[in-house]
Amino acid sequence: QPRFEPQPLGLELQFRPVRLMAGSDAFEIGLCVPESAKTLVLVAGDSRTTLQAGTEMARSLVGAGMAVMQVDAPERPSGAARGEADAIGQWAGRLIEAARWARTRALVWDMPQGLLGAGRGAAAAIEAAAALDGTVGALVVLEPRLDLVSRVALALNRAPTLVLVQGQSQPGWMPQAGPVECVLRRLPAAVGGREVPGTGAQTEARTWLARHLFPA
Repeated sequence: QPRFEPQPLGLELQFRPVRLMAGSDAFEIGLCVPESAKTLVLVAGDSRTTLQAGTEMARSLVGAGMAVMQVDAPERPSGAARGEADAIGQWAGRLIEAARWARTRALVWDMPQGLLGAGRGAAAAIEAAAALDGTVGALVVLEPRLDLVSRVALALNRAPTLVLVQGQSQPGWMPQAGPVECVLRRLPAAVGGREVPGTGAQTEARTWLARHLFPA
C-alpha cells in the first residue's frame, strides 16, 4: 500500500486512490488527508448528490480539519439481477473494510471515525455503523433511503446520529429516546424538488461531526 503524506490546506483537493478488497469485492477508495486533520470521515454518496469527492461538502469537511475517505457504490454489471438491498449490503461491506483498513495506516490509524451518507449511501452508512459495533463516533445521513436498511441495523446502531431531510419530507426513522443520541433536522426545500444539499447540509453535517469526533 502507498505511503500517504498530509496535504497543505489551500491546495486543490487530491483524493489519492487505494485498492481494497472486501471478500471477493475489489474496489477503490479515495483518501484526502489535510495537514490539520484530527478525525476521519468515510463518505458514501450517490452520484446524484454533492457528496462525491472534490465537491463543496468534501471541501467543507477538509477545511474543518477532517480527513475524508470517499467510498463509492459498487457498479452493477450489465444485465445482472441484483436487488437494491444486496447492493446496499455490498456498499456497507466496502465501508466496513475501509474503516478497518484505516486503523492499520500510520497517518490515520488513531483518528476518531465518522460516517456520512446521502440517499442510498445513507442506507449503506447505517448498515456499516451497526456492523462496526460502537467504533463509529458519529453518523450523518441525508435523505436516507430507509426502505433499504434492515431493521436489525436500525436497532443496533450505536453512533450519535443526525438525520437531515429536505423540507417536510418524512424520513421514516424518527429519533428514539434511549442511550444513543439521534436528532432529526429539516433543511429548506431544494429548488424544483432536486435532491441537492446546500450550505445548510454542509454546516449541519460539519458541526455534528466536529462535536462528536474532535478530541475534547
